[in-house]
Amino acid sequence: MLKKWLSALETSTGKRNVHDPALFFAVPIFCFAAGSIVGGSGFLAAFVAGLLFDASKPTKPVQEFFEAFGDGFIKPIVFVLLGALAPITLMIEYWWVGIIAAFIFMFIIRPLVVFVTLTPWAKDSDDVFSWQELSFISFVRETGAIPAVLLLTLATTALDGASELVAIGMWVILLTLMIEPPLTPWVARKLDLVKK
Repeated sequence: MLKKWLSALETSTGKRNVHDPALFFAVPIFCFAAGSIVGGSGFLAAFVAGLLFDASKPTKPVQEFFEAFGDGFIKPIVFVLLGALAPITLMIEYWWVGIIAAFIFMFIIRPLVVFVTLTPWAKDSDDVFSWQELSFISFVRETGAIPAVLLLTLATTALDGASELVAIGMWVILLTLMIEPPLTPWVARKLDLVKK
């Protein structure tokens, strides 16, 4: 199996680089550990390592493999596990908090974060990001995989109130995935971002 994968990697890159898969895992893990040991943020160190790793051209085929593996295998498993651990009775009990939290995240927090972080790149003359594009970015939903992983981690802890937070977080993920995808084409047309 490893020989087939290496030959596929060699064919796609034109050369054999056996270290790419190992580096893809080892570098972020090492940076996380090093950042934590020196008293910094291990997550930030791993994130920066990932950004620098992404800029490296020889790792593109490996990155594409792991992205496909993550989208096709890991994300569905995360959602199935979270669904199995979802506290249904608490979701019913806290439905009103979950719905309010979902609307606050969708229509206040996400747009606010997008506009605050991307406004420096929105210039009137150069149009790096137009205001219509910023509005669209602030509306487009994510897959919910990262919040699902965080909720899955929270669901496996014994912290007080963890089950209630998981129930509310499930409402946020569910409503985001149910409301925003059907409205995305309509919002794109209203913001005049669709070519006719």
